[in-house]
Amino acid sequence: MSRFEISNICTWTKDGVGTKVLEPQRIIDFLADSVDEDAVKFDEHGHAFVPCPQLAGPSEGVVSCGVGQHTNIVLDYVLREYRGQVSAYLQRQYAATATNVAVILYTRNGYLSDPDVDATEAARIKGIEDCYYVVVCVLASAGPKAPVAPRRFCANLAGGNPEWAAFDKATLVSMATETTTYHDTWCTVAD
Repeated sequence: MSRFEISNICTWTKDGVGTKVLEPQRIIDFLADSVDEDAVKFDEHGHAFVPCPQLAGPSEGVVSCGVGQHTNIVLDYVLREYRGQVSAYLQRQYAATATNVAVILYTRNGYLSDPDVDATEAARIKGIEDCYYVVVCVLASAGPKAPVAPRRFCANLAGGNPEWAAFDKATLVSMATETTTYHDTWCTVAD
């Protein structure tokens, strides 16, 4: 892959937790076109949230949605280890149809300056001369706009996202309420 590299935390096409990419080349083609047309706006840290509405919907088949609606049936869930923690996830067969698809994309320098990128991953990216952008994750969701997950919310508050330092208390309370409401209805899926 030239120009674009996949981060070491991006599950991308693997069986696992959350969104699963079924047609990776269509994602890369979309990103390449968007970057070439200057449609991707990177912030001062080299981070971009890239909406991909053309890739959503049942007829597209580009992604398997990362969420489904919670059920009260125990057998609908599986236990999986994800980022060092075991949790219950809805089985992928109950994933909703993706209504929203987006990519978290970093410039090479933005990725290398992210505090969550460890030394081994930084060395890997530095060793790829024609890597200009790094896909950090692909998000496919359903229902209302998915806020950050509760765990990511806490990590961002603790310094994982420098932009959050500027948010006032009212904004953070609103974001916390949105996160709680969403995650009471929707559950992450897993294989």
